[in-house]
Amino acid sequence: MYTIGDTLLTSPPSNSQLEKMEKDLASWTRALDIDGTCKIRLVISQVGRLAAMAYPDAAPEMLLLGAKFLTWLFAFDGEFLEESSKSHHEKIRTIKEISYAAPGKDAGIESEMLRVFFELSNEIALSASEAQFSRITNHLRSALFAALLESASAQRHTGLNSISAYLATRRDSSGVLLCFSMAEVLSGFIMPEEKFYEPRVTALRNSACDAIVWSNDTFSHAKEEARQNTLGVLNILENQGMGLEEALLCSTEKHQEIIFRFIKLRKAASQEAGSGEYCYVNCLWAWISANHHWSSTTPPYSYNC
Repeated sequence: MYTIGDTLLTSPPSNSQLEKMEKDLASWTRALDIDGTCKIRLVISQVGRLAAMAYPDAAPEMLLLGAKFLTWLFAFDGEFLEESSKSHHEKIRTIKEISYAAPGKDAGIESEMLRVFFELSNEIALSASEAQFSRITNHLRSALFAALLESASAQRHTGLNSISAYLATRRDSSGVLLCFSMAEVLSGFIMPEEKFYEPRVTALRNSACDAIVWSNDTFSHAKEEARQNTLGVLNILENQGMGLEEALLCSTEKHQEIIFRFIKLRKAASQEAGSGEYCYVNCLWAWISANHHWSSTTPPYSYNC
């Protein structure tokens, strides 16, 4: 489908280290004090496999840390942000407590979601530079508040009614920028601060986010419809007058356009093997590829779980 030697993954990695990490992650997930249905969904989602494809250069212990953090992120989104019994003010208060926490904060608190977050956050801080940890916390803050905005919009059927506005919000609310910011720490490279915010790197990052959002929304449309979540690219296209079949075709074409845009931008990036920019851009592609495979093969996208 794609040129210049870039292809989306067709199968996940498989080795004894991955199998051990997945077992360790499953045990850790089952021990979480959260809703049983959410816990089952997390276990069958094979988050460890996603992490292994998205962070292919991470050492085993760092890969497990990344997989735990992804699991927490998915759990917090499903267990807390989408929980209708919690008030808007309660959600904002909790997000503030997470967003402005300093490394080393005591994890001995009542909320399981907060307790686990502070434990993982402290582990990440031990391996991250000050600049890296700052980027992670900034992207986490943006992700949580954007997810809250998106959730409120979906419930009220207001706002985010254009593709551009939706994608701009989803770059944060999807947590993808946060996952990208974890790459340096997990994979052990340094992306210079001045490079990180260069326009061409920002354009690459945005294209990678958009590719993942389009892929997620297309594969998860049936699941989200069953859950009565009517906020997604296909829903927006349908609201613009397209039938579902036409919207699916349009979505597939847009996804390929975004992939080609990323590949074109990637060719202009640093080709110096081992440099921070080279490693970072490769990580963006790994995430696009890993997410595509994970979304197309993971049970929660195939069944209403």
